[in-house]
Amino acid sequence: MENSTLNNKNILIVTEGFTFGGLETHLIGKIKVLNNLSYKVFLAVGKNFAESNLPASSCEKIFRGMNLSLESTSQDFVTTVSQLTEIINENNISVVDAHPFLSVLPAFFAANLNKVRFCYTLHGPASVMEFYGSLVDGLTKHLIFPYASLVAHVSPELKELTKGLVSAKRSKVYRNAISIHSEAKHSLLPLKSITVCLASRLDSFKVEGIKAFLSVAPAHCIERIDIYGDGPETENLAEWISEEIMDGRPQVALRGLSLQIDQVYEQTDLVAGMGRVVLEGAAANKPVLLIGYDGVKGLLDKKRMHQAAKTNFSGRGLESISEDELVRQFNRLLRYPESYKLRDWVDKNANQEMVWSSFVKDVSVSPIKKSRLVADVYKCFENTISPIPYYLDPVLHGKVEKIINAVIQKKIKSRSVYANSGNN
Repeated sequence: MENSTLNNKNILIVTEGFTFGGLETHLIGKIKVLNNLSYKVFLAVGKNFAESNLPASSCEKIFRGMNLSLESTSQDFVTTVSQLTEIINENNISVVDAHPFLSVLPAFFAANLNKVRFCYTLHGPASVMEFYGSLVDGLTKHLIFPYASLVAHVSPELKELTKGLVSAKRSKVYRNAISIHSEAKHSLLPLKSITVCLASRLDSFKVEGIKAFLSVAPAHCIERIDIYGDGPETENLAEWISEEIMDGRPQVALRGLSLQIDQVYEQTDLVAGMGRVVLEGAAANKPVLLIGYDGVKGLLDKKRMHQAAKTNFSGRGLESISEDELVRQFNRLLRYPESYKLRDWVDKNANQEMVWSSFVKDVSVSPIKKSRLVADVYKCFENTISPIPYYLDPVLHGKVEKIINAVIQKKIKSRSVYANSGNN
C-alpha cells in the first residue's frame, strides 16, 4: 500500500453516461471547483453523451464513446481497460474518479493495475450494484470496496450501506453540493395562490411521485404547476395529466428541459422535486416541497431538511403525507414563510466549494491499495472469449468465483490459526 501525496493535479472522471440529471449537475459542480483549484480534469464517457450540457472548456480532454455498457463482453471489457490505461499513462493521471454504474469496473482495474489512486462515488443505493448479478456483486464487494483508495458517498445513508465493506478511513460523505450565489432574491409569497416549479427527470421511477403530488395539489393554495424536465415517461405523463387532472386541481404545464433552471426558480414562488432540486430551490431562497418516489413528503423546514439530507433528499425513510396535511402545511407556509427559507442551511452544509475542497484534500493523501488478487481476476477477463455480456457469463463467473473464494478461505484459515495460537 502506498501513501504518497499526489505528484500532479490530473484527474480522470469515468462515467457510463452524461445527459441531464442529478449525476450530471453533481459532476458539473465538482469539475468547476476542481478547475478553480488548478486541477486538470479529463472525462471518459460512454456513448450516451449530451456534450452540450457540459460547460465549454471545463475538461482538458474528453474521451467519447467508451464501451461502458451492459452489452460488453469479456474482450470488450479488456479493450476498455486498455484504452483507459492508455489515457492514464499518456495524460499522467494521478486520480481516477469513477461514477455508476458498470463503468466503475473497468475504471477500477485500469487504475489499480497502473498504481493510480481510485475513487468510487456512490450516488444512490443502486450504486452498491447488487442488482447486476452475483459476478458484479462479488467484484464490487471483494475488489472495489476493499481496494479503492477512497469511497465517496453523497449521503450518510450510503455510507451506512457499505459499513463493513469499506474501512472507516476510506469511507467519506461528500454531500451533493451546489454553488451558492452571493445574492438571492427575498421574494414575498402571494397572499393566496402560489406558482410551483417542479423540476425532475421524467422516468418511470420519479413520475409516480409526481403523479401523487398532482393528484393531491390543492387549487385554493396553488394556482399553477410548471413541470421542467425530460425523460422516457414525458409522453405518458402528458397523457395522464390530460385524463386525470380535472377541475378542482391547479393548472399543470409541461415546460420541457431548461438549462437555465436557476432563472426559472427566480420567477416562481415554490420549488418542488427531489435530490439536487431541493438544494437548488433552497439556495434560491425559495420554499421547497420534497416529492419522493412514492408520494409527497411535505414542505421542508430546517428540521425536516436535516432528516431528508440523510438519504440525499430522495424521500426514503420519510412518510408520505395526505392531502389534508399538505393543505395544513401550505397554510402554515403562507403565515410563516421565513420558517421555510433554507439558504443558510445550504450554505453551511452543501456549499460546493467547501465540499469539493474537502474531497481534494482527502483523495490527495488516500492510499494506493495493490493486491495480486486484482491482477489474477483481470486475467480471467483476458482469458475468456465469449459473445455473452460479461456480467452474465457463467464461464467468467466460475473463474472469478474460484479465485476470490480461494482468497477468502485463506483469510479464514489464517484467522483461525491466529485465534488458536492466542489460546495456547
